[in-house]
Amino acid sequence: MDYKKFQWLEAVGFFVEANVVMLAGSDFPPPVGFWKVTLAAFVLAVCQWVYTGVLLRQMAAHGFAKTFVPNLLLFVAAGISTALAFALLNGGLHEGGGLWLGMIAFCFAVYGAVFWTVNCLICRRWL
Repeated sequence: MDYKKFQWLEAVGFFVEANVVMLAGSDFPPPVGFWKVTLAAFVLAVCQWVYTGVLLRQMAAHGFAKTFVPNLLLFVAAGISTALAFALLNGGLHEGGGLWLGMIAFCFAVYGAVFWTVNCLICRRWL
């Protein structure tokens, strides 16, 4: 398989999974503002589509160990950026906003570590 197939599989999988998880945690029917979550998931899926190709090429060229920390830092930065964007679009950080921001950054860091691990396995097995 080539890079593009993995990029599409991972981006579409992320978009579907993110929406299913967020939908499972929301009320039924979803609230009026749920489209914002879907839009954010779409933007993040596009970013992931671009980044997957970059990461796989870096892994193939420089090895796995040299890509872990930059990958983790990128995902933490994406988490903080996404959380701040949501906060600013909804009136700013409120009481407990720092804790909320930290939790979002932590979740993105965990996802970044899982993303890196999956791509290591892909790189070893198919590329």
